[in-house]
Amino acid sequence: LIFPRTNKAHTMALKTLIGKIKSGNDPVKGLLSMAKASENAERYSDMCSFMRELVAAKVAAGEDLTVEERNLLSVAYKNAVGARRASWRTLILDEYKGNSIIDEYKKKVSTEMKTIWYLSTFFPNDFSLLKSMPIFYLKFIANVLLAWKF
Repeated sequence: LIFPRTNKAHTMALKTLIGKIKSGNDPVKGLLSMAKASENAERYSDMCSFMRELVAAKVAAGEDLTVEERNLLSVAYKNAVGARRASWRTLILDEYKGNSIIDEYKKKVSTEMKTIWYLSTFFPNDFSLLKSMPIFYLKFIANVLLAWKF
């Protein structure tokens, strides 16, 4: 599942790239590599998409995430939420109060934050991640929620 974007060309390009990686020899290695590249480029929404696919592949194979994969998953979601939270804090300043266009923009940022939270709490395969790594998963959700806190 790809994060919502206003730029449809970007969304299609990301889906195509993920499809190519998944059809390769070692999709987990390819997704991990792209997640690291996304982190270096500070493209945390893209990083979330790569890590979500990586989790789905690992769960489907009956494998647990490595420590590095768990850390990257946490970094991706925490920073994706953190960027929106910073935007939200800017938009709620007194100088923007009463501006209907800013209010609409705040709704967009809020919706993006809620989408990230929703995507972080509902992973593929009926909570297989929760079943296989309950402490990590619950801590991960708590960290995302803390980053989401206004």
